[in-house]
Amino acid sequence: MDTLTHTLMGGAIVGLAHIDPAVDPVSAGFITTVVGASLIPDLDTVLKMKNNAVYIKNHRGITHSLPFTLFIWPLLLAVLSSLLFGLPFINMYLWSLFAVSLHVFSDIFNAYGTQALRPFNHTWLQLGFINTIDIPMIVMHIIYFILWFRL
Repeated sequence: MDTLTHTLMGGAIVGLAHIDPAVDPVSAGFITTVVGASLIPDLDTVLKMKNNAVYIKNHRGITHSLPFTLFIWPLLLAVLSSLLFGLPFINMYLWSLFAVSLHVFSDIFNAYGTQALRPFNHTWLQLGFINTIDIPMIVMHIIYFILWFRL
């Protein structure tokens, strides 16, 4: 998926964070969900600085793996949320885990896929159901945000 779709998904998770009384969805929501869902797993984009072939070969590899999805990214985001905003670590860990997992899971559905089962299996998982840029999903998220802010 593209960064816009991941960012919109993160924004939708911020909306869900309103149900957690321990979470300030404005500050915590930004770090744990928008950053977690849209930016953190795709930090391997820095490989483009080396060259495009290295980026294509490695994108959605280790940064979308089980250790990064379940532990490294959520822990990093939870620690940042806890230190910067004084928010409960466990709540931030769980929201971050949800956001990062949703990012990786949704990437499996396009033709490029991910190596989400690393280090146990280096096979690329791709289903090819959605385009990298998913217009219907973007439109649905925009409608959601319009309705959310009107209520």
